[in-house]
Amino acid sequence: MGILTGADVLNRLEGRREECVDVVRRAYLCHAAGHSVNPESAFLRFPERPEARIISLPAYLGGEFEVAGIKWVASFPGNPSRGIPRASAILLLNDTETGYPFAALEASLISASRTAASAVLAAELLTGGRRAARIGIIGTGLIAGHVWRFLRDLRWETDGFTVFDLRRDHAERFADSLAADGT
Repeated sequence: MGILTGADVLNRLEGRREECVDVVRRAYLCHAAGHSVNPESAFLRFPERPEARIISLPAYLGGEFEVAGIKWVASFPGNPSRGIPRASAILLLNDTETGYPFAALEASLISASRTAASAVLAAELLTGGRRAARIGIIGTGLIAGHVWRFLRDLRWETDGFTVFDLRRDHAERFADSLAADGT
C-alpha cells in the first residue's frame, strides 16, 4: 500500500492546478452520468465536546476512475488555539476488483485543492472565461488560500477582490497576503 504524507501530496499538487481543475471537471461529468455512489456521511460526535466531530465519507467513482474509498475528516474548532489546523483528514482508496486498500493519503490538502478547483471551475463556467470584474471570497482559512492560488496560477484577471471573514483580523491578514502577492 502506498502512503502519501502531507508533504508528498503538496509536492504532487504543486504546479498541476490546470490538471486538478480538469480532473474535477471529469469527475463531475462521471457523477452526472450516474457512475458514482455517494452514501450519506456518518458523524461521530463527542458528548463532552459537541463542537468537535469526525466525519466518514465513503464513495465510489466509476467510469475512467474506477476507485472506491473513504475520507475520514476530523474537525476540532479548538485546534487553532493549540497551534494546529482545525481540520485533518485521511483518504483510504480501495481496488474495486478485490476491495483491498492500495493507498492512504493525507487528505486535507487534497480536499482543499478539490474545493478550490471546483470553485474556479464553476466561476469559469459562469463567466465564460477566466476574467471577473470582482472576486468575492467568504471565509479566509485554508480553502480560501487554495482558491487564491488556483486563481493566480491559472492567470485569472480581475479588477479586485472583496474578502469577508467572521473575524475581521483574519480577513485583514488574508487581504494583506493578497496584496503582498501582487493583487
